[in-house]
Amino acid sequence: MFDLNDIWRAYDLKASQAPSQWRNKVREHLTRTANMQVGCRTEQGKGKVNYTLATLEALYAYAMWVEVTLTFNNTTATITSNDEGMFDLNDIYRKFGLKGRKQPSDWRGKAKDKLFETANLRVEKGGRDKDGKPSTKTLATLEALYAYAMWVDVEFYMVVVEAFAALTRGETEKAEELSSVVTKVCASCLYNRL
Repeated sequence: MFDLNDIWRAYDLKASQAPSQWRNKVREHLTRTANMQVGCRTEQGKGKVNYTLATLEALYAYAMWVEVTLTFNNTTATITSNDEGMFDLNDIYRKFGLKGRKQPSDWRGKAKDKLFETANLRVEKGGRDKDGKPSTKTLATLEALYAYAMWVDVEFYMVVVEAFAALTRGETEKAEELSSVVTKVCASCLYNRL
């Protein structure tokens, strides 16, 4: 098992990205299924030290909460979460050079409605961008980010469908191979360095 606190310190992540700040349904599930153990131990010379032990699956989930790299629309870009682990879909719109009716505010449908209902998606108005102009953020969990990417790009959509089909057939390696074509999390970078 890996201590997420060691990883957090080694990569000099923001205080808001500390394992103790990771609070969502995924973390709850990982803790319930014994993929994560949280506690405190006493170390000589350091006193009490918090730990968050995680399986490889939990390490990947933590990394996705921090940062994700997507490939679609013939572009690859890394999207970083905010202090709450949410991603701004407007960043995707800008980084992927999307045009026309592909802005987050143009996204319609039952999937978007359900994501709003379940607090996986929300709109924040009233902020200012770097030029001081009024800005709106469309904040999304990782699941909502994927749903938006599926709406924007049919190739991304088809990879998600094909990966899910492979999973239902028990072909986990095939599903992993398919998903790696369109998404990468920093956990793979972290894991290779451990």
